[in-house]
Amino acid sequence: MAKEKIRKACKKAKKKCKILGIVKCGQHAPHVFRICVDFKVY
Repeated sequence: MAKEKIRKACKKAKKKCKILGIVKCGQHAPHVFRICVDFKVY
């Protein structure tokens, strides 16, 4: 889902992007996680 949102935003801005990595970085509630996404825009 995060990948799709990033790709959609890049496409809207007419930029290309490459997803480098996605990691769970914290728990907000049971079964609800924060994530960190590393990506490159060019």
